[in-house]
Amino acid sequence: MIRKLLFIFSLVILSCKNLKKSNTETKIEVSSTSFDTIVLAEKVYKIDANFNESTCELFNDGCDCCDGQMVFINEKKFISQFYCIPDNTYCKGTYELKGDLLILKYSELTVVDGIIDENIDSTGFYIEKGKSFIDTLTAIECNNKIAFKSKNDFLAESQEVSIETALETYSSSPIWDILQMDN
Repeated sequence: MIRKLLFIFSLVILSCKNLKKSNTETKIEVSSTSFDTIVLAEKVYKIDANFNESTCELFNDGCDCCDGQMVFINEKKFISQFYCIPDNTYCKGTYELKGDLLILKYSELTVVDGIIDENIDSTGFYIEKGKSFIDTLTAIECNNKIAFKSKNDFLAESQEVSIETALETYSSSPIWDILQMDN
């Protein structure tokens, strides 16, 4: 019985090693020439604070407000969504690729889909105005895929959500108009 428990414990320990949180610099670099061929327009990327360097996939370790998605609508515009229980936060902005850098320029306008007034248990969309800001991410190559890394987050292309589904979801909701995505 003890041997079985030790064996199972060893398997669990070995399998968890591959799900380590990446807090160190990724050792793989991307040259600017290989990065020049990357097209982000009409793609959906997942956002998360955790990146598995073996599988090149993002994962959530149960953290609230640590993940979301970014939709690159065209060659310049994006919309991002961050999941934060009980709210979803949406931002828009423009982006630019320079060598191995992805420069995201966020608008000052943020739309929150969530609790408006806790006292009356009402939910809906509301606008928050803050300051616009810039986030710069660095490209990393992993198993012939390109991902991006910022100080706190990673972006990797979504395999679950298509651009058609994302655009249909956003454009048919009030978020699209509130964020003035057609401007």
